[in-house]
Amino acid sequence: MRTCRTCGKPTKFMKHYCSDHVEQTDYASKIVAGRIQRQLEQDKILEQGVDAVDANGLLARDLLQFIQGGGLHPLDRIHRLMNLDFEVAKALATSLSRAGLVKRIGITGRGEGFLVRT
Repeated sequence: MRTCRTCGKPTKFMKHYCSDHVEQTDYASKIVAGRIQRQLEQDKILEQGVDAVDANGLLARDLLQFIQGGGLHPLDRIHRLMNLDFEVAKALATSLSRAGLVKRIGITGRGEGFLVRT
């Protein structure tokens, strides 16, 4: 029988942590760290605008992966499906467009346009 590395309680299925301490697993720690990094990037972009976008950052990689399948991707849809503030999605699109990683095509009534991967 295996016990929890934190509290010593017996665990189910030979796991290293009990259900009270499962967040200490490597996998869970990486997920939490990624969510924190993502939120910090969003907050920085909201405060400082397009110049705060890191073209190699987590949000930029997520956006590029999101539109990888090809076709037109309206910013309104991107911000909803990626759970981003609309202003963050716009700043990402502008920065990645400047870097030549995406192309902005057309303008909708809200002025946000569409993205395609270059």
